[in-house]
Amino acid sequence: MVHNSWDGVINEIKQYVKNALQDDVARMVYSTIQEYLLSTVYAKTPEIYQRTFEVLRALTVGVAKIEGNSVSVEIYIDSSKIIPYKTEDGWNSHMSFNGSAYNEELPYALEFGTSGNTPYITPNFQYMSKSKTEIEDRNLHIQRLQGYLKTKGLECIIT
Repeated sequence: MVHNSWDGVINEIKQYVKNALQDDVARMVYSTIQEYLLSTVYAKTPEIYQRTFEVLRALTVGVAKIEGNSVSVEIYIDSSKIIPYKTEDGWNSHMSFNGSAYNEELPYALEFGTSGNTPYITPNFQYMSKSKTEIEDRNLHIQRLQGYLKTKGLECIIT
């Protein structure tokens, strides 16, 4: 594509980066978080309640956005996909003991743990922070971005 100004070049690069985030980087981040959810939160089968796997299925990739000079995509646990409901065995799913919904708090509790005056202590699984550390330590996001841009004819060297 031919551009008459640097703004045109920069806007085209931003679009490539947006597509890279949506199509390639987000997929890798999603997969990494999914692996940590499975190896931490879902590693053991609980004895006192049934697994719903709704937290795993609530892992969501948002739509990549360009805002000014920033390009971003959000990967998160969508708590609206975690449905609170009563069960027959007395251990409600995604609900507090008093019957109130606990779906919004659940991703936070699984990441950071619970303590104090609660009947069931949740360990801090740190599935998000472990994912972030692995991705950043190994520069996986940068490698994916560079690889995608290279397929578009843009060689990126990060020093």
